[in-house]
Amino acid sequence: VEKKTVYRGSVDNDDKLIKSYLPGVTLLTTTFLSTSKDPAVAEMFCARACDQQKSVFCTYNINNIRGCSALDIDSLSCFPHEQE
Repeated sequence: VEKKTVYRGSVDNDDKLIKSYLPGVTLLTTTFLSTSKDPAVAEMFCARACDQQKSVFCTYNINNIRGCSALDIDSLSCFPHEQE
């Protein structure tokens, strides 16, 4: 089992969605979700909040059981400095 920790920063104004992000919560994401291996990169995306928006910083602990739940796209990314 491959285990990795990645980070995601975003902004949102949906309080109901934001309240669902609690420490220790297990999330199943079936769509593309961009993350970074560098927490500082995720923090840059949080810093983009304005007006009524709230910053959201998430830490994801990935248990890549079958090798298909997460992909390392560092070598494919147009933004290699973001360590996607």
